[in-house]
Amino acid sequence: MHYPKKELLSPAGDYESFLAALENGADAVYLSGTSFGARAYAKNFTNEELQQAIKTGHLYGVKVYITMNTIVKEKEVSSFLSQVSFLYQLGVDAIIMQDIGMICLCKEMFPELEIHASTQCNCSTIESIRILEEIGVKRVVFPREMSLGTIQSIQTSLEKEIFIHGALCVSYSGNCLFSSLHGGRSANRGECAGCCRLPFTLLEKNKKINEGYLLSMKDLHTAPSFEEILKSDIKSLKIEGRMKSSSYVAYVTQYYRKLCHGEVPNSQDLKILKILFYREFTTGHLFGEKNLMNPRYSNHLGLLIGMVQKVTKKEIIIRLSEDLYQEDGIRFQKSKKGFVVNYLYDEHGKLVSSIKKGNLAVIRNTIGLTEKDEVFKTSSKHLEKSLKKVSKRKVPIEMTFIAHVGKKMKLLIKDQDHHVVEVLGSIVEDAKKSAVSKKEFYTLLTRLKDTPFQEEKVNLDIDSNVFVRLGDINDLRRRGIQQMIKKRTEVGKKPIVKSVSFSKNEKPLPKQMTVLVKTEKDIKKALFSHFSRIYVENQSLWEKYSSFENIYFALSRNQWKRTDHAKRIWSEELRKNAILGYSLNVSNAYSVYYLSKLGATSVCLSVELTDEEQEMLLRSATEKFGYLPIEMIVKGRIEIMVIKGNPLQIMEGKQYQLRDIKGNEYPVIYHDSITSIYQNKIINKMDQIHYWHSLGVSSFCQIK
Repeated sequence: MHYPKKELLSPAGDYESFLAALENGADAVYLSGTSFGARAYAKNFTNEELQQAIKTGHLYGVKVYITMNTIVKEKEVSSFLSQVSFLYQLGVDAIIMQDIGMICLCKEMFPELEIHASTQCNCSTIESIRILEEIGVKRVVFPREMSLGTIQSIQTSLEKEIFIHGALCVSYSGNCLFSSLHGGRSANRGECAGCCRLPFTLLEKNKKINEGYLLSMKDLHTAPSFEEILKSDIKSLKIEGRMKSSSYVAYVTQYYRKLCHGEVPNSQDLKILKILFYREFTTGHLFGEKNLMNPRYSNHLGLLIGMVQKVTKKEIIIRLSEDLYQEDGIRFQKSKKGFVVNYLYDEHGKLVSSIKKGNLAVIRNTIGLTEKDEVFKTSSKHLEKSLKKVSKRKVPIEMTFIAHVGKKMKLLIKDQDHHVVEVLGSIVEDAKKSAVSKKEFYTLLTRLKDTPFQEEKVNLDIDSNVFVRLGDINDLRRRGIQQMIKKRTEVGKKPIVKSVSFSKNEKPLPKQMTVLVKTEKDIKKALFSHFSRIYVENQSLWEKYSSFENIYFALSRNQWKRTDHAKRIWSEELRKNAILGYSLNVSNAYSVYYLSKLGATSVCLSVELTDEEQEMLLRSATEKFGYLPIEMIVKGRIEIMVIKGNPLQIMEGKQYQLRDIKGNEYPVIYHDSITSIYQNKIINKMDQIHYWHSLGVSSFCQIK
């Protein structure tokens, strides 16, 4: 059956992984430079490697997307733009961004630059998609919390991209502040500490309800429902894994390439996936699966390969259910101890390089194992070596060779991307003795082994009695191939708007004391208080009380994804009095400026900024744009995780606590299909209001 063509998009954390993706069938690869990418701890690419990757990708018809999808602080704007300019001139196919200010600014400065909105942007309604269309984004990477049906229901001119495999975040991307506020490593800056992969204890009024890796999710694996994806209008299918090995990238790319061609994976395919990385699999929110968590394990589990039959101080004897090779990494489930099998013996004590399943394997007990246990394979040098045995990727070309007596011989080369080169050679002579045969011409023209190309079709238009020196034909072929390489990798000049003008608001804004409320009870209290504005997050409550002049709708990305059915969040009626919350991660003056131009009444600064960073932003905003509607949180408890559904299985509306391994306790509430985890302390900056107002903050918000 014919399905709409999909782009298979693979990850690369280093150049070896980039080549692995390219050789194993990726249509496009996404990667990052040494800064502004949301995987700061991957090896990543130097500028020289970025240049080589883009050139190599284009040579083989593979697109290269660069991730610059962190939030951008005021002091970084100049270097961010410099890097964008560098990539733009290299001919990058697209840059993936999160920061709304940088998206808007870059579209003005680099009008032909293709920008993709990162999953960190969390755009899940038609209204938010309309904003991206308005500011010139080409593609949106949909949140992993959305269902395939909902994504398909959104009618848009933007290309659609989804994740099809890899790690899942328990919190909505862009809305996890856990790592930042409790470890100083921002997930919005590519520095996530993986707090969700740590053990927690769930408490209700100090009574233990549950414990384990309560926030740890299984990994996404969409193969069981892949035909539904193939039928959809999704443009790009994305594999997560820029922190993974080149072997992982190679095989997972190969695996989904086969699925894109309609092949069905077998049990052996799944076993290899488990060896490479496995935390148990799920088809995720994409297909409405409910069992998404793996509270028993938070890291790589591997493939079950046998059971320990006997343990002594010196030896471990295992009955194998899968093959075991020397240099395989293994782990024992209960003890969680593991090592690489450097010495492998059969049941007769003979040192061997491998043992087949069904047999006994004997290994040295160097880890002090004391009990029988399940054995898992977590790595395999044998597998890695086999994955490197792959045919080199080739670009198909059509060659036409013309040789008529008395005229210069000619070679035309065409590729599937409509590039055409024409090269001329020496004058063709009349054969005085033996003519060059068509077979000889064909053999010489198709000597392409050491080139990126493979002949798809060869046309020979030659006289019957021609003589051409064989060296001249080789020279003609080499020159033709070099010109085709140049055609496929050359970058045309693109226009850059070097300066952008901004309107400046010279009129000071009045100081506002505001409050963010979540319940109807709090609304009623606030109506009779000193607050000049009351922010309501719940849309139905806002609509109920919208007749009051001081009631405003608090628009945050949290709201965009409360449910899978699209609510009218950033519609024209709401734009007139929408308040943009701190979860938009506004970290530079440009974001405030462009969001206010789009209609925001007030824009709250990111709670991840330090006092010094906020001060720099405010001074820059005043200098460039005058007075902007800037808001700051001055009192309350920050929501540090926003989770779809009820993974902790708690009662709706009741407050619980999550206790971490250091004894910190975080309030947890499940309400309106969302689980919210809050900071373990209340911030209070009420005594600093006068200072911040003098720097340009016009609105000060308390959270109830």
